Amino acid sequence: MNIIYQGKMRRLEFTLAHGDIFDARTEAIVNSEQSDFVLALNRETISGQIRHRYGRAIQEELDAATEQKVLPAGTVISSSGGKEFHRIYHAGFHEPNDWPGDPGCSDYADFLKVIG
Repeated sequence: MNIIYQGKMRRLEFTLAHGDIFDARTEAIVNSEQSDFVLALNRETISGQIRHRYGRAIQEELDAATEQKVLPAGTVISSSGGKEFHRIYHAGFHEPNDWPGDPGCSDYADFLKVIG
């Protein structure tokens, strides 16, 4: 891990680093997700790595929390963290069919507002 920045925000310690997030020595990670909270099949994403590394266990927790419904953008769901972390926070920042550039969809400013 290459540490780029470390600081505090009230009681929260914040570290910005370059490297494999699954090698980080931290208590929790954040996974950006579509607001249906279905883990990705693409292993090149954090969501896909969570699915690959932890099998169905995390997806089952997400399914139980959402009752398999699409939730409002901005919803955050906590799950267990496998062997490496205490928790994984899944931040649903857009609906599954809402992509910038598509007619009738949100733009990047809308996504940044939700993330904020």
